Amino acid sequence: MNNVSLVGRLVRDLELRYTQNGVAFARLTVAVDKALSREKRQELQNANKPTANFVPCVVWGKLAENMANYTGKGSLVAIGGEIETGSYQNNEGRT
Repeated sequence: MNNVSLVGRLVRDLELRYTQNGVAFARLTVAVDKALSREKRQELQNANKPTANFVPCVVWGKLAENMANYTGKGSLVAIGGEIETGSYQNNEGRT
């Protein structure tokens, strides 16, 4: 089973793009706070270390369009989906 649920804040505004076939998509990064005690969080902050995990995501279709229109940097979002790994090659041969 490959299910992921994240709640966090958008690191930056979404940039809505479209595939050659006209399908909307947007890449985004969600900052998800780590489950830390108050003391551990303060210790990490004092050491200039992150207290959140930064998770890259891609949204497609109408969801991408809606998120681009109604959310922005700092918006609290809940993301549900699955983890996919791999790469692809574009028309220029870059991965």
